[in-house]
Amino acid sequence: MGLFAGVKRTIRNRPFMIVKYSRESLLYIANILLLKLFKARNVTIGKNPHILSPFTFQAELPDSAIVVGDDFIGWDRARIHSWGQGRVTIDHSCSFGSDTTIHCRERIEIGSHVLISWNVLIADFDSHSLQMAERVAEIEYTKSVLWPGFSGRERGSRPSFVPTFPTKPVIIEDGVWVGANAIVLKGSKIGKGSVIGAGSVVSGEIPPMCIAAGNPARVIKELK
Repeated sequence: MGLFAGVKRTIRNRPFMIVKYSRESLLYIANILLLKLFKARNVTIGKNPHILSPFTFQAELPDSAIVVGDDFIGWDRARIHSWGQGRVTIDHSCSFGSDTTIHCRERIEIGSHVLISWNVLIADFDSHSLQMAERVAEIEYTKSVLWPGFSGRERGSRPSFVPTFPTKPVIIEDGVWVGANAIVLKGSKIGKGSVIGAGSVVSGEIPPMCIAAGNPARVIKELK
C-alpha cells in the first residue's frame, strides 16, 4: 500500500518537476549567454559552468580578480565579489547555494568539490571599524556621497573619510561542506573533508575530517 501511494505521488508530481527543470534549463542557457556578453576581463571561468544568475561574479576593476575552475554550480542569487586587490580562486566542481555571498579584499581560496549551502557568508575582512568615531565618520561621508544635500551641507563641503579594512586570507580545502546560514570570517581555515554545521560561525582554524558547529565553531565529531 505504501509503495503504491509513493508511485501515485511520483506520477502526480511529475508535471511539476518537468516545469521546474525546464525553467532552470532555460535560465541556465540565458544566463550563460549573458555571462559571455558581460563578464568582466578580470573574471576567469572554466568549462561547463552552471549558473542561475548572470551577476554571480563581480570583480572590481582594475586590480581584483576571480578565477573559477570547471563545472562550477551557482544557484539563485549566489554572489562572488572581489574588491580592491582581492583575489578569489575556486577549484573545479564546487556548488554554491542560493543567496550565498563571498566578499574578498585580500585572498579567498576554495578547493575542489566544496559544497556551500544556501545563505552562507564568507568574508576575509572587517567591513567596518571597531572604533565608534570612525563608524560615525563613515556614515556621515556615505550620506553626503549617496544623497547630496541630505545632511544639509553645501556641495563640495563633504566630510573626508578613507575606509580601512583589516584583512586575513580565508582558505577552504577540498571536499568541505558548509551548512546553511553559516558565516566564515577573516583568517579562517577549514581543513579537507570537514563539515560546518548550519548556523555556525567560523573564526579560526578547523582541522581536516571533522564536524564543527556553534558560535564560535568547535569540533564536535571526527570523521573517518
